[in-house]
Amino acid sequence: MISGFLITKILLANRDKVVSTKGTVKILSAFFYKRTLRIFPIYYGLLVVLLIIGFQNVYDVWGWVISYSTNFYQALKMPYIGSFNHMWSLAVEEQFYLFWPFLILFIPRRHTLKVILSLIIIALLFKIMYWSLYGPGPAITTLVISCGDTLGFGALVAYLQLYKPNILGKINSIPFLVFISFLPFALLVIYPSGPKFIPQALSNFLFSIFAFTVVCKTATQSFRSPMKLILES
Repeated sequence: MISGFLITKILLANRDKVVSTKGTVKILSAFFYKRTLRIFPIYYGLLVVLLIIGFQNVYDVWGWVISYSTNFYQALKMPYIGSFNHMWSLAVEEQFYLFWPFLILFIPRRHTLKVILSLIIIALLFKIMYWSLYGPGPAITTLVISCGDTLGFGALVAYLQLYKPNILGKINSIPFLVFISFLPFALLVIYPSGPKFIPQALSNFLFSIFAFTVVCKTATQSFRSPMKLILES
C-alpha cells in the first residue's frame, strides 16, 4: 500500500512538471536510477555473502532469488524456499516498477484514474477467477496481479492527494472510518462464511480497503495521538 502510494505520487508529481516526451524519458531514467541505487547494492551484496557461506538452500534457489522471481517460485507451488520466503514481496515491487512508471508517465493524464481503478478491479477479478479454476494457492497473494488491489489503493491515495484533495478531505471526515473499514476484514478472518473462495480471495482486498483509509489520513496528517505516534514510529 505504501509503495503504491509513494511511487505513484513521485511519478505523478514529476509528470506534471514536463510537457515533452524528452522530459518524460528523463524522469523515467531518473526513477530507475534511484530505485537501482536504493535496492540493488544491499540486495545483491547480501546474496553474494549468502552464496559464499552456502546459506541453507541458496544454491538450489539462487536463480529465482537473483532474478527477483521468488514470487513465481511460490506461485508454482515449488518446494519450500526457506529463509528466502519473504522475498516474494520485494519481487512484486520490482516487477511493479517494470510497468507502472510507463503507464503513469505515458498514458494521457485524463485516463490516470481509470488506470488506477482498473488495476484494483483486475486484481480482484484475477483472485476470484484463479480460485474458481485452481482452488486455493499462493498465486492468489504472491503475483503482481494479485497485489494490484493493494498497490492500486495506494496509488489512488496519491491521485486524490494531488488532484482531488476535497474528496480526500471528505473521506477523512467520516467518523471512525478507520475502525469501520477494519471490521469487514476482521469478521471475515474470525468468522469465514459463504463460498469457500471468499476468505482467501477477498481477505487481502478487504485489508487493502482498511489500509487505504489509514494512508488517506496519514497523507493529510489527519491522525492525532496516540495513532500518530504509532505510525511515526
